[in-house]
This record gives sequence, structure tokens and C-alpha cells, in this order.
Amino acid sequence: MKTEIGKIESWKNNNNFFKKFLKENNLSSLYSTGSYHFLLYKIFRIKDMNYNLFIVYLKFYLFTPILICKKILNFLNFKK
Repeated sequence: MKTEIGKIESWKNNNNFFKKFLKENNLSSLYSTGSYHFLLYKIFRIKDMNYNLFIVYLKFYLFTPILICKKILNFLNFKK
């Protein structure tokens, strides 16, 4: 079984690979974060809810608007 650090490193490697794939195929990097958000939204089920999952969803739904605003601001600043 992987340790938590191993899981995080594996996720980061997969994320970097995915972003590289998107860049090589001329796709938006926003897709890499948007797809995770979409999947998390689609798999939300109340009957599976426990304390840890509640915390994950709470963080996700609180920080998503902040992340979207940051991405928009970065995009607008990049265009200047």
C-alpha cells in the first residue's frame, strides 16, 4: 500500500503527464482542472457521505469559485 506522500507524488506525476498531453495536442490546460471538478460534481451522492468526504466536498465547493476567479484574473493579466 502506498504512503500518503507516495500517493501525492503519483497524483502530481499523473497531473503533469496529463497537462503535457494537453499541451502537445493543443488543448486548453483549463481542461485538466475542469475535468476534475466536473467528475467530482457528477459523483456526488448523499448516501455515500461520511465525515471525511463531507470535508473534501466542503473544501471543493468553497474553493472552486476562488480558483475560477484566480484563473480568470491570470488569463486577463496574461492577455495584456
